[in-house]
Amino acid sequence: MTYMVPCRCVNPIFIMSQVSVKNRNHLKTKTPISGALGLMCLLLVLVSRTSLAQTEITIGPETIVPIPDNPVRYFANDAPFPYLPTSNGTANITFWVDGVNYRSEGPSLDSMNPIDPTTSVLSGTPGDFDNGGIWLTSAIRRNGKLYGFYHAEDHSCTNKYVEWNASGLAISTDDGATWSKQGQIIGNPMDCSVASGFGGFGANAFVWDTNGSRWMAWGGAYCFVSTNADALPGTWYGYNNGSFSTPLPGPGSLSELAGFNKYVDGAQSVTWNAYLGRWFMVIPHYGNGATLYYTTSTDGINWDAEQVLFTCATNYTMNYPVIIGESSYNCGQDALLVYERYPGISPGRSRQDMIEQWIHWGPLTIPSTPTNLTATSQYSCQQEKVQLQWNAAPQADSYIIYRATSINGIYTEIAETNTSASFPGHLDTTVAEGTTYYYKVQATNTAGVSAYSSILMVTASAVPAQNAISVNFVGGTSGKTNTLMDCSESAGVVAGQSWNNAVGANGSLMSLDFDSGAASGTTIVWSSPNTWSTGIADVPGNNRMMKGYLDGSNPQATISSIPATYTNSGYDVYVYCDGDASSGRIGQYTIGSITNQVTDNATFNGTFVQASNSAGNYCVFTNLHASSFVLNCQGIGGADGVLRAPLNGFQLVCVATSGSAMPPTILPIYRDGSGNIVIRTDTTLGYKYLLLYTTNLTPPVVWMTNSTTAGTGGTITNTVPLASTPPNRFFRYLVQ
Repeated sequence: MTYMVPCRCVNPIFIMSQVSVKNRNHLKTKTPISGALGLMCLLLVLVSRTSLAQTEITIGPETIVPIPDNPVRYFANDAPFPYLPTSNGTANITFWVDGVNYRSEGPSLDSMNPIDPTTSVLSGTPGDFDNGGIWLTSAIRRNGKLYGFYHAEDHSCTNKYVEWNASGLAISTDDGATWSKQGQIIGNPMDCSVASGFGGFGANAFVWDTNGSRWMAWGGAYCFVSTNADALPGTWYGYNNGSFSTPLPGPGSLSELAGFNKYVDGAQSVTWNAYLGRWFMVIPHYGNGATLYYTTSTDGINWDAEQVLFTCATNYTMNYPVIIGESSYNCGQDALLVYERYPGISPGRSRQDMIEQWIHWGPLTIPSTPTNLTATSQYSCQQEKVQLQWNAAPQADSYIIYRATSINGIYTEIAETNTSASFPGHLDTTVAEGTTYYYKVQATNTAGVSAYSSILMVTASAVPAQNAISVNFVGGTSGKTNTLMDCSESAGVVAGQSWNNAVGANGSLMSLDFDSGAASGTTIVWSSPNTWSTGIADVPGNNRMMKGYLDGSNPQATISSIPATYTNSGYDVYVYCDGDASSGRIGQYTIGSITNQVTDNATFNGTFVQASNSAGNYCVFTNLHASSFVLNCQGIGGADGVLRAPLNGFQLVCVATSGSAMPPTILPIYRDGSGNIVIRTDTTLGYKYLLLYTTNLTPPVVWMTNSTTAGTGGTITNTVPLASTPPNRFFRYLVQ
C-alpha cells in the first residue's frame, strides 16, 4: 500500500499527480536486553499547553505488540488503525488493516484475539474506487453508530500507474462486525489515466470535533470538514484561503495549513488530548533513521511548529503512528504510542513489527503498585517453568520480580523487565519440579519504586506423562527449508509439544523425543520424490506443522523401536495430509492391511478435519500394537489428473494416556496477601478445567462456573476474590 498526500505547493489543483509515500516502515531505537525489546526511550520534550505553560512528554520502553496469528494470511498493519471500546464497555475493538480488515476484541491492544481471522469485515468492491483494497484508518462512535473512514485504492488504471487513492466512508450499527459502505468522500475528480505512478487524493486522520460540531480530516498539510451528522459523500469541503470553501471531490484548489514547517510526508494521526486541551498530531518523516514529529492545535486549523518526538536508529525507519488512550481518537495524560517499524526483528516477521510505548504528558510520578499477579506452571522442552503476568502500572519503565521459597522468607530479585505492555510478564525458568515458590513484583521509573504487589504462591510442574511421539515433515519449495518447529510449540489433533523435525525429502532420525522432551528410542527413516509447502502463513503451532510436507506420488516412512508402553497398551497413529492443491486430489495412506483414502479439497485453515475415505486433512489408524510399521502414501487420483499423497506429519499417541484426563486433585488451598482464595490443581494437557462452586450442598445442588482454564500438563492456579463476610462456598473441578 502507498499512502498519498498532496504536493507541497500553493493552491494545488486537484488534477495534479500526488506525492508518493512508498515506505512502509518502522522505528528502531534500542537493542534488546533481558527478554525485553530494548532499553527505555526516556525522551523529554516540551509541548505548548498555553502561552504561559510548558508540558514534558516522556516515552516509555519499546515493546513488540503480539499481533494475532492468522491461519490464512500474515497480519501486519499497513496504515494507521482504529482502536476503541465496545459499545457495552467490556472490551476493546481494533481492526488489523492491510488492504482488508479483520476485527478483534480484547482487554488491550497486546491481548487481542481475532473473532474471525479468515474473513474481512470490510473489503474493496470490484469496479469501484476501492477495488484495490481498503485500509480502515479511523472508527469513531457517535449516536449509536460506528463511522469508519478508510483509505481506498483503485488498481484498475491502464496507464503506467500503480494505484489511485481516495478516502471512503462506511457505517456500522453492530460494533464493527458488519459495515455498510457509503461511498467516496475525498478524492481526485480526474480520471486515473492522467497520471502515472501514484495518484489520487485522500486523508490520513479523521475525528469528530465536538467544539465545532463537525467532522475533520487531515491529509498531509491539508484539512477537510463535513458538518453533516453522518459525514456522507457530497458534504465534505477542503480548506482554501482561510475557509472551507472547496467542495470535494472537486474540482477546486486547496491551501496548506500554517505550522507544518518541516515534513508532512507520512501518514499522520490526530488525537484529542484532554490533559492538554488540544489536538495532538504525530507525523513520521521517512528515511534511514526516520524522525517522528508532533504538533498541537486548539482548533485543528492553526497548528504549532512541528517538534521532534524522537529519531530512529540508523538502518531503521517507521510509519503509521497512532496515539491510543481511551480510543485512537481521544486520550488523557497517559496513553500508548503505537507505530510500525521496519525491518522487523521478531521471529517470522522480518518485514515489520508493530511497536508500542507508553507516553506521558507532565512530570512523572512514582508508579502505582502492580495488580492482579497471576501465574501458570508449565513444562516444555524438558524444563519446568513458571509464567508470571500482572496488570501494568502507568508510567512504569520496568518491573522487578522477587521470589522466595516461603511466604515469610527472604525474597531475592530474580529479574527486571523493561516493557510498555498492558499485561507485563516474566518467564521463570530457574524453578525445580514440585517446589513451591512465592512471588511479588514492584514497578519502577526515574521518580521512584512502587509498593510490592500481593504475594502469589506457585508450585512448579511435575514432568508430564509421555503421551505422544510426533514428527513434523518440515518441507519447503525450490530448495528452501521451512521454519523448524520449536520444542515449545504445541500442535496436532492431540495437542502436544516437542515435535521432531524431519528435514528434506529423504532422511532418518534416531531416538525421537516424546512430547515431554525425553528420548523415546523410536527411529524413523523416510523418503519421497520431493518436498513442498502450502501457502498458509508461517506461524507457530498447527500452521507450521501443516505448512510443509513430503510431496510426490509415493512418500514413505518406516517407524521402528516403538516403546513397550505403547505396544502393550496400544497406540493410535494420526497422519496429517494436506497439500497446496484444492482440486480434489486423492491420497491413499496404508499401514499394514489398513487403508485410508483422503481427498484434498481445501487448504488448511486452522481446523483439523478427519477423513475416512472422504475429504479432510488427517486420518487415524487406531489401536496398533506392532513395535514397527511402514506408512505408505500413494496418490491415486484427482480432478486435475495429478497423483499426489502429501505427508505433513504424524503422531503416535499412547492409548493408555490419550483417552481421558487424570482425575483432578485439588492442592492445598490458601489465602494470598490480598485475602483472595487461591485454588490449584494438577492438569492434563488438552483438557479444559472448569472451577465450579456452590453455596449449599443440600440437594438439589446447583453448581455455577467460576472460571475455565486450559490444562497445561502441570499445575493451574485460580484466584477467587472473596468479600469480607462471604457465604459458605464449596469448590470442585470439572474436566472436559
